[in-house]
Amino acid sequence: MIEMFKIKFNRDELFNLCIDTLLAEINRLREEVRRADNWKRKARFLRELRMYITALADLLEKMPEAESEDELIQLIRKLPEKVATRIQVAIRDPR
Repeated sequence: MIEMFKIKFNRDELFNLCIDTLLAEINRLREEVRRADNWKRKARFLRELRMYITALADLLEKMPEAESEDELIQLIRKLPEKVATRIQVAIRDPR
């Protein structure tokens, strides 16, 4: 069990929460790219989409290797700010 923000949770649950949050954001951005009405907007959303895909790839690569609680927390802090914030909110207020 890992304690973050005074809440204990399972390592696998944390891993799944991170992946689910990143995938939700990726899907949202894919839809924004599809609906974008000009190339500048498409390019902006595609750059953001690339950032989230890269973050997901990094997480999938490094999460299994993280052995300590501190390493896991550092991985979460390296995620894009919007995703890290959503994960923190989900940890504090699980529904």
